[in-house]
Amino acid sequence: MPKRPNPMAVNKVLTYTIEECANSLGVTKATIRNYVRRGLPIMTAQRPYLISGEALRDFLLSERKNRKKPMKLNELFCPSCGTGRRPYGMMVDLAMQTGKSGLLVGLCNVCEGTNCRMISADQITEFATIFDITERATRAP
Repeated sequence: MPKRPNPMAVNKVLTYTIEECANSLGVTKATIRNYVRRGLPIMTAQRPYLISGEALRDFLLSERKNRKKPMKLNELFCPSCGTGRRPYGMMVDLAMQTGKSGLLVGLCNVCEGTNCRMISADQITEFATIFDITERATRAP
């Protein structure tokens, strides 16, 4: 089962039963019922209850949008903490991925795990004013 259901798997012009919603998204019926508890509108005039495809798609897109947590410029993403954190001592390594992008890698000052952030080559000078950057040699393919 997918971690995040694809909203585009839902046809906007159709109506779905709870079971049909679950099948089209590849989730369980309990997941759809949880969506209803969290605010997914359903048509309850008759049974089986129906869910508008447009309402389901809009609900999933708004859930996805609400999950995003923008980071500040002085933060890198820490997977252990699940949020943006400042690196320890503001020291980071820069590994160029391609000619146009690079990866900033540092240590989380809270959990001491590895945190990272993708940046474009144009942003390197901007981040160099914030972080103490050490350039790392990239691995040969």
